Amino acid sequence: MAPSFRKLEDAQLLRAMAHPMRLRLMGTLRRDGPATASMLARRLDESSGATSYHLRILAKYGFVADDSERNRGRERWWRAADAGMEWSIDTDDRGMLEADRALGLQLVAEYTRWIERWHRELPEWDRRWRAAATSTDQWFELTPAELRGLSDEVLAVLARYADKRVRREDTERAVAVFYAFPQRRAEP
Repeated sequence: MAPSFRKLEDAQLLRAMAHPMRLRLMGTLRRDGPATASMLARRLDESSGATSYHLRILAKYGFVADDSERNRGRERWWRAADAGMEWSIDTDDRGMLEADRALGLQLVAEYTRWIERWHRELPEWDRRWRAAATSTDQWFELTPAELRGLSDEVLAVLARYADKRVRREDTERAVAVFYAFPQRRAEP
């Protein structure tokens, strides 16, 4: 079954997510499942006060919810409200574009942390995993329609793996980060 992604159509929601701690909290809850603020603080090497504060902000905007089945006494468990989020920048709304830029820059910083960690740990990984991993950057001369087509094709390939989000024997978490965007040429 394909994961449920929340469609963000409001600049305020994008801005609410444009904080490094909130992105890390959301990523951890989505990947590892429900947790308490204290558990998240230990995983992220942050204070439980900071994680509690940002969890309340995320709850205010509907990104996280109480995991009432796990709550006991004062122990409050949180879960991600959805498997991910998506939004479109097919707009001329300045607020949405500015909010996308703020969130996008935070996402790039988070993805950079992931990639840097992979490269730091690379020698520790079994050769099979090193051989299976890849990275590339490629340039093409495309029209907007061709760029959209490329993006749609890659997203369709990723969608074919949607049922591979549950841990199985001999698996490790695999991360795919995909960007496709135009780039201005340098002036001659």
